[in-house]
Amino acid sequence: MNSRFLPIALVFIALSASNAPAQDSRAAHAAEIEACKSRLASGAFRKRMDFAHCVNRVNRKWWGENNVDVLDYAASRELVAAQQFDAGRLTEVEYFSARAKIKTDLRSEIARRDAAATPTTVFVAPPAPRGPVNCYPIGRSFTCF
Repeated sequence: MNSRFLPIALVFIALSASNAPAQDSRAAHAAEIEACKSRLASGAFRKRMDFAHCVNRVNRKWWGENNVDVLDYAASRELVAAQQFDAGRLTEVEYFSARAKIKTDLRSEIARRDAAATPTTVFVAPPAPRGPVNCYPIGRSFTCF
């Protein structure tokens, strides 16, 4: 390879490697959530609070970059639901219903933010600066061009 093309090739490789498809990240996130669910099913988590902490860690890892406030809110709702379930104030159906609502709200807010961050307008260049203005006296007034 020609040595003058090497820097360009390295930049291209770095950029293409850093733009991992969103599909892969969604699949990896789902796999980590499934790992938390399998640990819950196997009895590794003694309380639902432990499961909630696992889910919250995974969500923060994958979505925490620009959505810290939304994740904190969802995590607190998740922990409250888990605490209520552990205390016997929620049935399992109510707990899973609360988790589904939290998950739906979280995903819709992240999708709304992603859509809002996507530029939808086309950049329009500002008008070219005008030249000097020339004014001429005509009678008692001035006319400027």
